[in-house]
Amino acid sequence: RVELPRGALRDVANARLRRDGSDVPAQFTADATWDDGSTRTLGVDFNVSIGPLERRPYVVEFGPGVKSSALGGRGLSVTEEADAIQAGSFRFSRTGAPLAVAANYFKTNFVGTGRNGLAVIDRAGVRHEVASAQGAAVTIVKPGPLKAVLRYTGRLTLDASTTLPFEITLEMPNSKSWLKMSATVQDPAARIRQIAFDSPLAFASLPLTWDF
Repeated sequence: RVELPRGALRDVANARLRRDGSDVPAQFTADATWDDGSTRTLGVDFNVSIGPLERRPYVVEFGPGVKSSALGGRGLSVTEEADAIQAGSFRFSRTGAPLAVAANYFKTNFVGTGRNGLAVIDRAGVRHEVASAQGAAVTIVKPGPLKAVLRYTGRLTLDASTTLPFEITLEMPNSKSWLKMSATVQDPAARIRQIAFDSPLAFASLPLTWDF
């Protein structure tokens, strides 16, 4: 992430990443903007293999006369459907309940049945699922091709008078076959005691080697 002065970059298409005088394929996102609409925080995603204690300097160039270099090669494709979002091999519901609908590898779906997604347990031990959340919505933060990011937001309902804002972020790099999921719940009154995050897996026939 690179912090930029106000008015310096109005279109992320006018940014590029360079190393040793050559362009490096990179994906740029305006993570935050100034009040005039220009980019305040520039997100830079790119692939690199680096050894222990190795250092590599990169330069971000930006401005009206700068053009992003072509990404080229294969990448993550994110497509929206009426009831789901497909990101590479992963398929997600629009409501977040269930969260990951499918993860297809080697023509096999590794998402099983059961609890799937975010829930909170309140001080009384009662479980509250995202399925009952108010205003649940999903936003495509980064559409690929080097990195895809989805973000779910809404308010979890504890009782008739209490709702808590939540956020679930899903991150997928094109260089790996994994999904990073993180969740936060705003609870200033300490009404909940635990956040639960469930992902049901369906394993194929044995023998099968898995890396967790």
